[in-house]
Amino acid sequence: MQITDSFSVPDYIEEILARFEDAGIAAFCVGGCVRDALRGVVPHDFDLCTAAAPEVTRTLFSDHPCIDTGIRHGTLTVLWDHVPVEITTYRVDGDYAGHRAPIQVQFTDSLFLDCQRRDFTINAMAYHPKYGLYDFFDGRTDLIKQVIRCVGDPHMRFSEDALRMLRALRFSSVLDFDIEEKTACAIHENALLLTEISGERITAELWKMLCGTRASALMTEYTDLIAVFLPMTKDAPADARFQKETLHRIYSCVTDPTDRLAVILYLSGVRTHEAICASLKRLKLDHKTHDKLVQRIHDTAQPPPGSRYEVHKMLSSMGEARTKAYLIMRGALYPEDGAACQKAQNDLDEICRDGGIVTKASLALNGSDLLHLGYHGKEIGDMLAFLLELVLCGTLPNERQELYEKAASLVTKKPE
Repeated sequence: MQITDSFSVPDYIEEILARFEDAGIAAFCVGGCVRDALRGVVPHDFDLCTAAAPEVTRTLFSDHPCIDTGIRHGTLTVLWDHVPVEITTYRVDGDYAGHRAPIQVQFTDSLFLDCQRRDFTINAMAYHPKYGLYDFFDGRTDLIKQVIRCVGDPHMRFSEDALRMLRALRFSSVLDFDIEEKTACAIHENALLLTEISGERITAELWKMLCGTRASALMTEYTDLIAVFLPMTKDAPADARFQKETLHRIYSCVTDPTDRLAVILYLSGVRTHEAICASLKRLKLDHKTHDKLVQRIHDTAQPPPGSRYEVHKMLSSMGEARTKAYLIMRGALYPEDGAACQKAQNDLDEICRDGGIVTKASLALNGSDLLHLGYHGKEIGDMLAFLLELVLCGTLPNERQELYEKAASLVTKKPE
């Protein structure tokens, strides 16, 4: 990996830093933006730290909107030409509550002390385009070595904020970095502290971790940590399919984070709706994601379609995107079904290319037509389903006259 020594910052950041400097106050870019920029990756946003107390920062930027993002911890968000920039006063954290956040903080004028409180060395660097890189804990070397290492004692860092353990996995997965040995040992030894962390926080980090290239390895190497919020995975390694190499093969095919979690649940033997809901109790998922997980697991348990007709029928009921996702997951989880899934995928591509996907909604005959013929209530839905079946199997074309005549021949006349 090519690591640079310096980098350019956007004009608006230069202007903000210059305003601090003109006032005789130290300020630096800090954290993830420095880490990414040194790696040659354009940061999504820039966070700043400063020796100025929050009220001084507010006064200094009185001509711009300021939001009390985390004023208790010294953070203001300045809207500079509608771009939000978080600016945090140098601080030293006091005692932590619930292994998550400091009860109180003490502001300081020391950049070193501010960096010392941070989680990992690669996130504890500060930079100023005029004065260069401030790297008190050798984070640049860790970037070169591609390792995640805690600042100071990892046991203390994780005891302060247990979510940092899952953040270590997330950075390892997304950046494709190793977790340094002492940091890794501390994660295993402190895994149960994660019970103190809210489901929302865990879910946010888990989803980012599942997007990374190392997700499969981390899910098998840190089963003790994962089991804190997905307890069903405790016994999963007994299943040969849950081994590191197997999971890596599956994850190379299945890239969506929701689908990857569905794979973990499926391999852990979670198949029924009740079991899925119980397994996800610790996580706080929105309804859409929860329903998608249930859907994926239920779909995956079905054998692959054995004919073009069955593919067409699946497409009609599940839609194109869901059918494709099913075929990928089924083929990845069951190599013995790989050929059948590939054939079904080919049939699916042909049907979609020919514009031949037919659903109840796309039938050339609709409910109003059937009502006119004399169908009522449930009879309408039943007849549409019957006509759809005839079209899918090729008995009838999807043409209005043909469908109308067929429906007319089967209508049961109501007594006058």
